[in-house]
Amino acid sequence: MSRVKRSVFKPGYLEEGVYLHLYNHYCGDASMRPFGDAEKEYFLKYLKLTLQLYAIECVSAVVMSNHFHLIVYVPKEGLSIPEMAERIKTAKLGRMFDEKCEDYVARRAEMSNDISHFMKELQQGYTCWFNRTRLDHRRGTLWEHRFKCSKLADASALATCMLYVEMNAVRGGLVHSTNEYRFCTFGIWQQSGNHPFAESMVKHMGFGFSLNENERNIVGIEAHMRSRLASLEALFHGKNIDEADAAAAEAASKKPGAPLLKKSRFWIDSVVLGGKITMKEQAVHFLGVERAAKRRFGKAYDDGETQIFSLRNLIKNI
Repeated sequence: MSRVKRSVFKPGYLEEGVYLHLYNHYCGDASMRPFGDAEKEYFLKYLKLTLQLYAIECVSAVVMSNHFHLIVYVPKEGLSIPEMAERIKTAKLGRMFDEKCEDYVARRAEMSNDISHFMKELQQGYTCWFNRTRLDHRRGTLWEHRFKCSKLADASALATCMLYVEMNAVRGGLVHSTNEYRFCTFGIWQQSGNHPFAESMVKHMGFGFSLNENERNIVGIEAHMRSRLASLEALFHGKNIDEADAAAAEAASKKPGAPLLKKSRFWIDSVVLGGKITMKEQAVHFLGVERAAKRRFGKAYDDGETQIFSLRNLIKNI
């Protein structure tokens, strides 16, 4: 069967933009699991970095041990040249803005809503990092396909696909509940208190979940997702409809957890935890004066009186 033309996945004449489900799989045997915690975390970090240079918006992402899923919005209009120049400066790509780089900025602006360019840059950049950080100095491609893509043509398809994507770790048997998996957007949201793509989430998923006007905010969307996922998880684990409905109602009524419980990744992955002054001293000890001066600390806990900061070293050789 011939490959579908990518033009199918671009906004049509009457469309302001399109929602796409993107997927790719590791090129090795299906039983291989090359992505550990460090690799999954870096993929999400590199995804956010790559998005800075595109008009494309991500609303959901999950990284598994040998594949990933993304749900993105691709607008009809890309970024203007001034907008792209500002984004390049913000991304700190180290380019001086003189006549020599005007063509570069114009080219990037032109392709800023091109999904093929976006996926190429995301996958190639991640592959370079992955190969460089292997002990055997791995070479060659990492991905099985160029990438797979499905257009989500209406609100129902968008909402259902998002729930499917977020539940990958539950279906795979890695966790009991989606909020326990910290390499999907919902899990990050529930554990840290912050959605990695909060602005895009509010912008697009109020429509996607067909919520009332007063629910189209981050709190309303979070409550709706907790409810829907709790119901689906209950059914997946063999509960009946009544039990699933009860789980959904309970999840929707829950208030966000305390920061101490939500930011569990800091307590697991950190090399050192402590107050800010202590952390500065520890950073000098671990990294040296020059690198320590540039290092930012994650905030593991803050109740208004006590602040605990984190020095994490999960990702090596970056």
